[in-house]
Amino acid sequence: MQQPVYRASVHMTGRIGFSIQTAKKFGIGIDKSMGLAINEDDPNDPSIYGLLYEKGKPDTYRIIKGGDYHSVNAKSFFDTIGIDYSNGDISYNVLEVDIDSTIALKFTPRIIENKFKKATSLQKEDNKEENK
Repeated sequence: MQQPVYRASVHMTGRIGFSIQTAKKFGIGIDKSMGLAINEDDPNDPSIYGLLYEKGKPDTYRIIKGGDYHSVNAKSFFDTIGIDYSNGDISYNVLEVDIDSTIALKFTPRIIENKFKKATSLQKEDNKEENK
């Protein structure tokens, strides 16, 4: 049986949105806040790391809920680390990792091919071939 994949996506507003399954699995809720970080020891590590804290901890991001979904307004974090979220095509697989005896969430980037852009570029290539 295949293991479930837990996901989060970055919206064009700079919010990290969590799927219902992800929020349930990792205990992400409005009673918590989240600290976010990158691996400063390894500049080649594209992952983001998150720690859950009780709501209101200083220097963390408040978790909010809209409908059935939870999110974190992490715009300032992404601006600081230089990730362009404005096109809304950023998605992460989320899993728990143990870092120095502390459980953290590891957000690993997923490569998502934009099917519309691919179809448009293929159509342009076909048109070039026809016009030769």
